[in-house]
Amino acid sequence: MPPRSQPQPRRATIPRGPDTQTAQTAKTTPLQLALAWSFAGIPLLAGVIQTLLNAMKLFQ
Repeated sequence: MPPRSQPQPRRATIPRGPDTQTAQTAKTTPLQLALAWSFAGIPLLAGVIQTLLNAMKLFQ
């Protein structure tokens, strides 16, 4: 006999509509976007390069 499935919990509904949009949304400028990608991308790229250089030592 297959096990009985558990009842799914009910999810709260969030009202959607023009009256729920009270806060203004901020726009991200291209400069902010470039700075954020640089902040994460430069260390990531340096880590990838360092890993590849160390991996090349194994095959020499």
